[in-house]
Amino acid sequence: ALLRSGQYWVWSLTWHDVESSFAKNEVKVANVFPSVVEETSAYTRLKGAHEQKLKPYTLNDLQLNSFNLLMKFLSHPNTEDLQKLSALQALRLIDPRHKSDQNLAQWKNFTQYFPLEFNELSQSKSLLLANIFELGHNENQLKLAYAAGTGIINSLDLNELMIGIQVQLGEKNLEETKLLWMKLWQLMNWFQFCPNLYAGEIKQTNEGVYTRLRWNTPSVSDHDDWSFVFEEASEVIHPLLYALKDQCISMPLVGFELEGAKGEILAEAELLWKDQKIIVLLPYQFDDKEVFEQQGYYVYLFENNLEILVNELGDKL
Repeated sequence: ALLRSGQYWVWSLTWHDVESSFAKNEVKVANVFPSVVEETSAYTRLKGAHEQKLKPYTLNDLQLNSFNLLMKFLSHPNTEDLQKLSALQALRLIDPRHKSDQNLAQWKNFTQYFPLEFNELSQSKSLLLANIFELGHNENQLKLAYAAGTGIINSLDLNELMIGIQVQLGEKNLEETKLLWMKLWQLMNWFQFCPNLYAGEIKQTNEGVYTRLRWNTPSVSDHDDWSFVFEEASEVIHPLLYALKDQCISMPLVGFELEGAKGEILAEAELLWKDQKIIVLLPYQFDDKEVFEQQGYYVYLFENNLEILVNELGDKL
């Protein structure tokens, strides 16, 4: 939610990130990128070509783990400088050999369930290179995909880079889960500066429940009329609220309780549009659907397909 607001940069650290930076005898948390892809000769040349653009950062800073990257940023709190470092870090993923129709087709397949506007960006003719990297196996999966144009290569233009991250973590192999969890947040800490970044769980993404992370997201932190709605509503339903807000749909009431003749609570709904008698139920409230319908309410369930729900509410409101 903080990232989505467009007002904050957010570092996610595990205790091991912090502890290993101070305890000399502890194994250091490795920078995630070498485990994704080995450094190519093309990347080495690009680092040299862009080195002067990085100041006050250096090429050695590309090796920093999440905690040390945060410390370096706090000592030089200029976002634009760190964006350049982030862009150069991303160039490690990009390889001229990734220019093929098959790679672009894999990218489009990978992003088919991503938010619509992200998918529209995927149709850009400027996207020439693409690839998908997979870390983990079995129940633990971490997939990192990119699509890029020449702008990111020639001038570190992050607008010509799209990053997709999908994760699925299990509980059987806790050591593997912990390792993949740390790698996930290292990727997020580095790539949060990319304007075209999407990250989500595989299952939720495929079911249409997602939040795209980006710089230019309309803020809900400036105490506008919607700020109270976001504060009161469950985070689960925030993607729906963002979509409704973007379409200028009227604000709902949050946390509606239907009372009986003696003041007893008959049913609960997460969202209510009073004049239209429209409600939206979260999964744990689905059992109240029949009660609301008997009272003349139009009932919508917040479940699989967010796009369909947004369209149906838009037609009614």
